[in-house]
Parts: sequence; structure tokens; C-alpha cells
Amino acid sequence: MWACYNASAMDTERLRHLTINEQAALSALVSRLREQCGDKLLRVVLFGSKARGDSDAESDLDVLILVNDGDWRFQDAVALVAFDPMIEYGVVLSPLVVNDADYRWWQEHHAPIYRNVSAEGIELWTKQPSPSFASA
Repeated sequence: MWACYNASAMDTERLRHLTINEQAALSALVSRLREQCGDKLLRVVLFGSKARGDSDAESDLDVLILVNDGDWRFQDAVALVAFDPMIEYGVVLSPLVVNDADYRWWQEHHAPIYRNVSAEGIELWTKQPSPSFASA
């Protein structure tokens, strides 16, 4: 079983440097991903210049979307979920959809993208395992 963090529980303190529209777009993205991906969604992380706080007027919102489905068609469909919040809030979202097996490979091989996400990433949403309860 898995329990999920609420999308409204985003780390707003670490996102305060973002514009209201950027924050709203990220919140909408997480909500839509949760609705459309269900249990296949594992984690959503903001990374890159917007996460570091050194962005400029041309910077986009880089978002890692971790899923437990390696089918490229599903991953493409997940990336398209970012389209509506971009239009609605007038921001540029750059989703990077990756399955958990590839992400583990990045971790094991110290891939630069893994190091960047680990060092600067801001968790927007994470699926957490439910605690096990011992039966009496």
C-alpha cells in the first residue's frame, strides 16, 4: 500500500521565489498528474535554475516526473499533461518523464541529471509507502 502526500503540501517556503503563476502552474500540474496517472506516479520534483533560484526571464520550469511504467507511450502522455497548465498560467514547463528503472540506473551510475536533481531538486509530490501494521 502507498500513502500520498497532498499536492497542497508542496514546499511553499522553498518555492517563494517563484511567481504566483509559476506556483499555480506547478500545483495544477501535480494535481493533474495525480488524477491521470494514479498509482503509476511516484514523484514530482522541480529542478534546474528555478529550483536553485538563479533563473532569468527566459528560464523554464524543469520538472522531473518519476513513474513506474516504462512504456514510452504512457511517458509521452504524461508529458502532455503539462500543456494545459502552461497555457492556463502562461509559463513554460519542461517535463522530464522517467521510469523508476532508468532513474535507479542514473543513481547507480552517478549520471549528471541524477546529481542535479538530488542536489537542487524541490519535492513537489512524492508517493510514500504506507506503514506496515503488525497484527496482534
